Amino acid sequence: MALDKTSDLDSRKSSSCGLVITIAIIILLAVGYTVFRTLTVPRHDINQTTQPTK
Repeated sequence: MALDKTSDLDSRKSSSCGLVITIAIIILLAVGYTVFRTLTVPRHDINQTTQPTK
């Protein structure tokens, strides 16, 4: 019975850890994407809806 309890606790820990890691990855991706766009797009082009001609 003790083994069952510990395995149950371990599964809860791993699932919550996975959830936290998933949320952290999503936040990091969102922040990274925002920073990437801010760095790649010139300041004066952000408010323009038309794409710059190549």
